[in-house]
Amino acid sequence: MEKNVFDLAQEDTRLKVVSRRTTKGNGPEYAGPCPGCGGDDRFHVQPERKDGGAWMCRNCRPAEQYGWSDNIEYLRQFRSMSFTAAKNYLAGLVDTAIERAELVYNKSLSNQGQPPNQVWQHKASRYADMAQARLWTSEGKAGLDYLLSRGLTEETIHKAQLGYAVYRGIPSLVIPWYANGVYWRINLRDIRTDVPIEQRYRNIPGSSQAGLYMGDSLKLRRPTFLVEGEIDALSIAQVAGPLVAVVATGSTTGSRTAKWVTRLASVPSVLVAFDNEPKGHTAAKFWLNVLEHNAIRYKPIICKDVNAMLVADRELLAVWINAALDLLSEQDQDTSSQPTQETPALVCSKCGIDLATVDTGAYDENEVAYCNFDQDTLQAYCSRQSWTHERFMSIVNQLAGVFGPDCKITPVTPGYTLKQHVAMLQEQEKENEKRAREARRHNRAG
Repeated sequence: MEKNVFDLAQEDTRLKVVSRRTTKGNGPEYAGPCPGCGGDDRFHVQPERKDGGAWMCRNCRPAEQYGWSDNIEYLRQFRSMSFTAAKNYLAGLVDTAIERAELVYNKSLSNQGQPPNQVWQHKASRYADMAQARLWTSEGKAGLDYLLSRGLTEETIHKAQLGYAVYRGIPSLVIPWYANGVYWRINLRDIRTDVPIEQRYRNIPGSSQAGLYMGDSLKLRRPTFLVEGEIDALSIAQVAGPLVAVVATGSTTGSRTAKWVTRLASVPSVLVAFDNEPKGHTAAKFWLNVLEHNAIRYKPIICKDVNAMLVADRELLAVWINAALDLLSEQDQDTSSQPTQETPALVCSKCGIDLATVDTGAYDENEVAYCNFDQDTLQAYCSRQSWTHERFMSIVNQLAGVFGPDCKITPVTPGYTLKQHVAMLQEQEKENEKRAREARRHNRAG
């Protein structure tokens, strides 16, 4: 049985009954904020109007112009699916991201993902507006100075509608989570320097933990960075501009709901850029398992997290972002052409990247690559190639950021490409996951 529009909409918005039975006998009618354009009650659903239910939005898809739309059109409109993908999804012919999430998370996601009620929305809006205005006064100077010290520009701070408040005696940044036309939470970040990391964040009462920071950027259908912290997300948005989308979960276990799992599964690619530390690696595995078709792990380099890279050097963050885009572009390229015998391919035995696609100066005439040399050797090589140390290290950092410290460079038979190597690793990962699922089933049966 295909999923009804009402069930789909329940994952994306909050609905309330507005009529027990319509004048045309189409059963009950529900209304609420539109998953696409927001509002209060412009989005209407009639679960019994036709097979699979029907919906319309008075603002972005009025029934007078389009008629009442079905469940396929819902998925196309609000989850950016193709017609075929929507049909397969509704028919249960694909292994959905939600099913994988429920398997990994060991709990149902179907009833999660609702924003706070309308009364809370009005209070949150007023609180956020007052905090934003306060940030730009003498009263909010401590908060503004803190944000500037984290490398954020005034333009970024304005766009993010960040604010300042003294909450229960604690000087705090006010970070509104706003997406799909509603507030999901108002986060408060303690800016005192002597506070333990686990005590830095709280939120105003009534906030939902089911949001995704900057979730609206997923509508852009660009390569998407998935990070932990809001300031990490703003750092990428500030440097990358219109090239990427970026969202934050707020914590290592945040945003694990049907709504956001589905949205992330529908974008072209997800770069899971959680902090480069054990907790970040563990949390990243959840998303890599759930988004197995479009996600890769992409760790921060040199520093623990994304914002630390911005504070250390804006160009470092820019190199890291550009390396990610280059990697995605490399994966999408047609690799049918083979290197000539006169120019044998030099690829990494760990990751498979062809160094000829990075820079010919990355190896010498003897096909010896320079990846982990000591400083004296590195300086000598840079001098011999008329390179600056900074230029060479930028290439090394790009590779290290993508492939990690185990990357070793060796010459191999021409024709072995990064795309082939990544495909092989993905197959291995799928096989390992299959074995793990079978083991879990066996353990439950026993």
